[in-house]
Amino acid sequence: IGVRLVGSEMCIRDRGGGDKFIDLGSGEGAIVVQAAADYQVSAAGIELVRSRHEKAVQALDSASADVASRCSLVCGDAAGEDAAVLLKEATVVWCSNLCFDEELQQRIADRICEAPCVRAVACLYPFPHGLGELVQQQIPIFCRMSWSGRVQSSGDPFLLGFPCTVYLRC
Repeated sequence: IGVRLVGSEMCIRDRGGGDKFIDLGSGEGAIVVQAAADYQVSAAGIELVRSRHEKAVQALDSASADVASRCSLVCGDAAGEDAAVLLKEATVVWCSNLCFDEELQQRIADRICEAPCVRAVACLYPFPHGLGELVQQQIPIFCRMSWSGRVQSSGDPFLLGFPCTVYLRC
């Protein structure tokens, strides 16, 4: 998946289906299913909270057979051994880390840095100590989140989404 900025939107383009997408903290699985459906890539998600994981499994059951065949969902720790296994082949990572404490973010960052193929990471909040060889980009991207709606600050025009941080391997 190639990431590029167009205005305030992040555009993702598949590079021949070879990318492996992983969502660390995948919640109800919407991003995992969307990545597989829209970009024809293999996609995986890992979620700690069992009730959210079960909703993700239900969502995947509603997806087409083609999409479901390219998705995997794990109920586990986004910084644990299951995540390390998923990250071994991941090339693009999404992490909705806005509410994660610094210790969890560091554990996740360590897992990402150990992953040999990761070339792009997008997250809601910059990792406190960075991501090793992955370079934080200076311009945020705006990601539409189910909870973000429209954001407006003192007279600025409405922006869609939440400003996210992007890290790229140079």
